[in-house]
Amino acid sequence: MHIKIHKAGQVNEEHLKFVVICVKFKSQWLLVRHKERTTWEMPGGHIDDGESSQAAALNDVLKNNLGSNIVIGSHGTALSTIINYYNSDFGYEGFWSIADKMPYILCFKFNKMEFIGMEEVEL
Repeated sequence: MHIKIHKAGQVNEEHLKFVVICVKFKSQWLLVRHKERTTWEMPGGHIDDGESSQAAALNDVLKNNLGSNIVIGSHGTALSTIINYYNSDFGYEGFWSIADKMPYILCFKFNKMEFIGMEEVEL
């Protein structure tokens, strides 16, 4: 097994099978509690066919926090990838429509793991 560390968006995802998200903020690492093992781990998981690494990581966070409110901060490219995963109509034009809206805040709504919609949050 080979393990390589890449920055988000700087690797061809074609051959990736798993994703692990390493986040450090103010000297604190982001960990999620794994429900089956009851251990604290960095979020990540298997990348399904047609799924981006960002969507796979988000799905892992969702699975481990069902029923919770989750706040995720990201830059435009990663956010656009996540939006496109849940709304395939959001593409190139959609990306440029939010490019100047920073921060751009969306509320994604789920029923367990089923995506049911998103709405923009105005500041």
